[in-house]
This record gives sequence, structure tokens and C-alpha cells, in this order.
Amino acid sequence: NTLNIKNYLFFSKYFMLFYIELTLFMNNTIGKLQIKNNIAEEIVNVNLINSLGQHVNSWNTSLNRRTVYLPVNTATGVYMVQIITKNGSVVQKVVVE
Repeated sequence: NTLNIKNYLFFSKYFMLFYIELTLFMNNTIGKLQIKNNIAEEIVNVNLINSLGQHVNSWNTSLNRRTVYLPVNTATGVYMVQIITKNGSVVQKVVVE
């Protein structure tokens, strides 16, 4: 299942509305999270958070490509993926099987 994230983000620093488009996909066959950066937004950090709100994993290198693959070595379940960019952040739910 592919999830297309289109979010409007408000940033108090600039008092402007920004538009970000990312495609987020958990490929359970290979155990990797795939992020497709459709507008070349600079990704600073990606966090994986479990359903209890606990930080499970974080990635902060090799994120500025059109398509990023991140290994997810964790138990099955529902997780939140927080993608932090230079201009703000988005959070989306993924299912790890």
C-alpha cells in the first residue's frame, strides 16, 4: 500500500503556508521504509515512533535523494513516521508486518 502525503504546514518563523508532497511506503517484503521526495524538499531527520509514543529509531544521513530507503528492524505493529524537513515536519502512520 502506498500512501501519498500532501500536507499544508504553517511555520510561525515565516508566518507563511508551505506545501510539501512526499510519498511514504512501508515495503514489508524487504523490511524498508521508502520515502519518495517529489519536490526535492531537504529532509533533515526521520523518526520512527511506536504506538506508545516511544522513539524506536532515527535516521539523519543520506536523506536528500529523490527516493530514500530506510531499514526498519523492529517488531510488527503500527508506527508513526515523523519526517523533519528544513521547513517543518509531517507525521504519518505505517504498518510494519
